[in-house]
Amino acid sequence: MIIINKEEIRYFYRNIVQSGDVYRIKYKNKDYGEFKKLSDALYERDCLFYCNFDYDLLVECDLENKYENKDLPPFPKERPKGRIKGIQMNKQEREGKIEFDHSKGKFYIRKGDRIIGYYDTMTEAYYVKKSLK
Repeated sequence: MIIINKEEIRYFYRNIVQSGDVYRIKYKNKDYGEFKKLSDALYERDCLFYCNFDYDLLVECDLENKYENKDLPPFPKERPKGRIKGIQMNKQEREGKIEFDHSKGKFYIRKGDRIIGYYDTMTEAYYVKKSLK
């Protein structure tokens, strides 16, 4: 069973809105699907975030559905307005930071004290950084 604090439940169900007996995925004022099961909506939301909301990449998404056959916390009846408060996740610590090594003329990823690889282009380093999560 997934155990979540009351303050974190809003973050767990971010971008999911209940309307009647269906769950919708909303992101930047756009609807991205309607689902009868909450676990299916959570899985689709995770896949959409993984693919940067690109439907062409979504077809190839092979993430496992970690919400299937699990007891989920109850969906909140009322959702407070405003930003999600609670755990502040430092993105730079989680993913790392892209820096440039002038002596080698290459980009690298610094994650804490570790240096992860050297790359010719910033785009290449960016995609590697995103896969490190």
